[in-house]
Amino acid sequence: MIQRKKKHKFSTGGHQIRDISEAFQQDLLRDMELKFPFREQHMTMDQLMDIYPLSRIDPEDPTRSLGLNDDEAEIRLKGTSERNIICPTTRSRSRWRLFLRQFKNTFRILLMVAAIACFFIFALDRTRSDELVMAIILVGVLIIMSIIHFVEEINTYNQISGFQAMIPMECTVVRGGRKISLAASDLIVGDLVWISTGDRVPADLRMLHSDELQIETSWLSGEVEPLSYTADAAPEGVGVFESQNIVFNGCSVTSGRGLGLIVRIGNHTVLGNLVELTSKEKVKKAPLDIEHRRCVILITSAAFIISFVTFVIGLALNGFSHITSTFVNGFLVSLVACVPQGLPVTLSSQLLIVARRLSKFGIYLKKLDIADSLGLTSILMVDKTGVLTENNLRVTDIWINGEGVKSSDLIASKKETTITPKSSGTRFEIEGSLIPGLHDHVAIMIIVMSVCDKAQIQSSIHEPQPRSERTPSFRRKNISLNPADLITPSKVAPADQYVLKHKDLKERAIIGKPIDVALIKFAEELTSVEQLRGDYEVVYEVPFSSNRRYHLVIVVEAGSRQAARSTASGEDARCKYIIMVKGAPEELILHCSTIVLDGEVDLDDEKMLEFEKTFLAYCNEGKSCLAFAMLEFEDFVDAQFTMDATNSNFPEEGWCFLGMAALYDPPLPKIRDAVKAADKAGIRLMMISGDHAVTAEAAARQMQFDFGDVGAAPHGSENSLFSDKPEDIEKSSPRSSSPSSFSTSSIRIDPIANLEVIRGDTVKELSKADWARLLTRKRVVFARTTPTQKMKIVRNCQLGESVVAATGDGVMDAPALKQADVGIALEAVGSVFAKEAADVVAKKPQLPNLVLAISHARLLFDNLKKTIAYSLSHLLPEMFPVWFTFIFGFPIGLNSLQILTIDLLSEIPPAIALVFEPAERDVMSRAPRRPNAHLATKALFAYAYIFAGGIISLGCILSYFTVYWSYGVSFGDLHNTAHTYWQKTSPTLTLHTGKILNAAEQYQIYSEASAAWHITLVVAQCFHLWMCTTRRISMFKHGLQNWTLVAACAFAFLTLFVTIYVPGINDILHVRGPAWYIWIFPIATGIVLLVFNETRKYFIRKTPKETWVRMLKW
Repeated sequence: MIQRKKKHKFSTGGHQIRDISEAFQQDLLRDMELKFPFREQHMTMDQLMDIYPLSRIDPEDPTRSLGLNDDEAEIRLKGTSERNIICPTTRSRSRWRLFLRQFKNTFRILLMVAAIACFFIFALDRTRSDELVMAIILVGVLIIMSIIHFVEEINTYNQISGFQAMIPMECTVVRGGRKISLAASDLIVGDLVWISTGDRVPADLRMLHSDELQIETSWLSGEVEPLSYTADAAPEGVGVFESQNIVFNGCSVTSGRGLGLIVRIGNHTVLGNLVELTSKEKVKKAPLDIEHRRCVILITSAAFIISFVTFVIGLALNGFSHITSTFVNGFLVSLVACVPQGLPVTLSSQLLIVARRLSKFGIYLKKLDIADSLGLTSILMVDKTGVLTENNLRVTDIWINGEGVKSSDLIASKKETTITPKSSGTRFEIEGSLIPGLHDHVAIMIIVMSVCDKAQIQSSIHEPQPRSERTPSFRRKNISLNPADLITPSKVAPADQYVLKHKDLKERAIIGKPIDVALIKFAEELTSVEQLRGDYEVVYEVPFSSNRRYHLVIVVEAGSRQAARSTASGEDARCKYIIMVKGAPEELILHCSTIVLDGEVDLDDEKMLEFEKTFLAYCNEGKSCLAFAMLEFEDFVDAQFTMDATNSNFPEEGWCFLGMAALYDPPLPKIRDAVKAADKAGIRLMMISGDHAVTAEAAARQMQFDFGDVGAAPHGSENSLFSDKPEDIEKSSPRSSSPSSFSTSSIRIDPIANLEVIRGDTVKELSKADWARLLTRKRVVFARTTPTQKMKIVRNCQLGESVVAATGDGVMDAPALKQADVGIALEAVGSVFAKEAADVVAKKPQLPNLVLAISHARLLFDNLKKTIAYSLSHLLPEMFPVWFTFIFGFPIGLNSLQILTIDLLSEIPPAIALVFEPAERDVMSRAPRRPNAHLATKALFAYAYIFAGGIISLGCILSYFTVYWSYGVSFGDLHNTAHTYWQKTSPTLTLHTGKILNAAEQYQIYSEASAAWHITLVVAQCFHLWMCTTRRISMFKHGLQNWTLVAACAFAFLTLFVTIYVPGINDILHVRGPAWYIWIFPIATGIVLLVFNETRKYFIRKTPKETWVRMLKW
């Protein structure tokens, strides 16, 4: 092992790795690894041959292995049930299952109840053919609705398609010494699989042979750069994610080929486990789904109670005889009349319209009822990058040699310079000059910046390279993949690409993470990055992670190892290695013992303070900072570098601190307006950032997170890198051995400030009382936050009645997205697993878009209330004809087909049009409603069934009887005539005046009376529709803001005229156009409704707390 310098007692790599291991115990991947532990990465070929004897592995030459025999494979195949990846939602995404699930919708059950009742009516009384027609139409409507929603769900799943695209269809397998093509679903543990360029890995494989095999693991590591894999056994203590011989299901081969042994299949693979963990259905139901069920239960209960009471009254009137007839005409007919057939269509259509509207903003809902949950959001937890900022990171400043330089000045003054390493001592020297006084040091930092960077430069964006050629321009070997690095997924977002235009007019794209792209953009302005990278070979790499917070590469000069072998003999050949590091400045400087200040000098307290002052100055400008360091050392030419949970065999301290780069990601242009809009709406904003606390706070203030604030210091930072407590200064000095010393031990919540800044590592120290006080803040910033801490933050925010919406973009964010009431996956840099776990996929995740989506979702609930109030008001007028006929024997006022025409033609368009109604007052100027607030309250049912329904019923009854009175027919003449008279084939009827009506005259009068009831109900509801546009303010003050209502009312009138006055159609419905004066009744009914509602709303505004007023307020 390398002996470390003892001049300063800095943090050791071993201690750092232990911290990662302990923190990672709580992560989903760690839990998964413990549930299905891997041991194959440590096994030699002989051990693998003993464990898998039937695979017939040849330890001397694995390429000659015979694999399983066909008979053995067939036996194992029959005994293996779970060969495919199956998640809880995969079964439901089977097309048939998905279609059949549509019929389980709560409101569609109402339609099924009505249809079943109609079928029963016809089955018990074959003369009632109208009910059969009604049943068939209702079933047809139910099927059409289900098809529409089925297609919508399929389209949504296609928009947010996830892991399915990562699973290959076929692969090449060795069976009985023969290579055969086999479906991936027929693979079993023990099979030998060949993988080559362009293939997807079909299962978790232990590599037995590698021929320059490179595999892209972007869905797992977040990096598009392929990693090299070998067949060598990993040392003990190396985890499966750190090994280089286990290839995971779903990864893609970019070059080379290899032979692998299947050790995990289906849900037992890493991919399968992640799919299973992130795709489980939430136990907690969406509030709107709960309200839908409650509403259906109440309506259905009311329908059955009313029908039962009607049935009992009928039995009593008939002396408890004619039970079947009484059941049909009393119970079943009443049940059909009490079910609002149009309401399920209306509510489903409104949800569909809102979902389509949100999709225009790039917001896609996995389930339609999640729209309401989005409107309930009281805490919006967002990532800084891409949501609050432009996601356009760029280098603005360089701090080196103790001075700060603007990047623009550096680029403007650049000259032709050749940067080459020269072996003179232990540091770089360069030829040429850039800027006087900074030239040498800038050149060295540009080299480190270019080589220690994972962004890739494509040759041409117009001529994309084949996948097999997308390899870095410099070599990388032995890259350590740590479990904590398992973050962002496969797809590279356009925002992560930067187009370079060179003198040869060729355009080239830089692909990678934003911070890596920004550094390469800057370096490319000064020199040729590809040329620099070509001078080095990366022999070992430790990727950046949120726990370790630095990215390290060990490199050698190209050709230096071959030269060393030629000048030295045997195993004693040594060569010079260079450690190049970039990372968080406050972390990186703890590993350094020297700093570049006109040469390499010791890093003492004075220079540490100068560093801290500069660092905080950049942070206070809202800029993220990256530091760079390096170290040269010698080791054997064939040295294999490793880092395990306890130690490493390369220097992790004594580095030389080169300097810093300050990077800035500008806030979105309208971010301040969005922050103010969220505040006005009572939404608490929480920003999750990986930046230093000072940077995060400064960025938040630039976005006006602090408006109306008297100031707040970040917890755990005290506006400084180090605590100002005497006992903590010792801990946090550069001689301390623990990087955790930057945090303070006490948590102080400012009782006045609106903005709080909390460091992620102090989250576990917050008590319930701290969280209760913290949740009173309007805006909170969590800095240096890891995904594990993000999960804890979400869970603690849900302790009260808060509804939390959280954004995330990687596999490690999946638990937080699943825990949140509304999980929002960011498509721009999104993960397939984030999308699996989330409820919403945001392709345009900027905060203004999210706030706008919340406003539309809030309006949805208000408009659903209005729709229910409007739709339920016609039920009582449809019930009275049934009661009149059943109890008094009066001719039916509305037959079944009329009811169906009203419910499905006249009522649906106006009810759907209410979804376009703007708020009567700005929905984003009031706090979110309580999550347990009911959609259909007692006051709403009372209004719809008794007040509005009663007024409309009275108008319908008067118009109905007026038709009979106009022909001289009295109550006595109508009593008990329904089943004998008033039809086309009825016998003559003698009135009390002696007048005789023949069948044609009876049918004409009956048809006009039915039409009068029909007209009054439809026209009165058109009046009522405008009154439902507001719940509190006057309809006249609200005005006409929704022209869709005008079109809907016009459609209702059109269908009314067609059904009443068009010959042929009115014959089917048994109606005829009544006298002109009948139209006075619906108009008068509308005026009475208007007076009632305006009076009701006046008292709601003036005396809202009065008990009797609350009974009228819905």
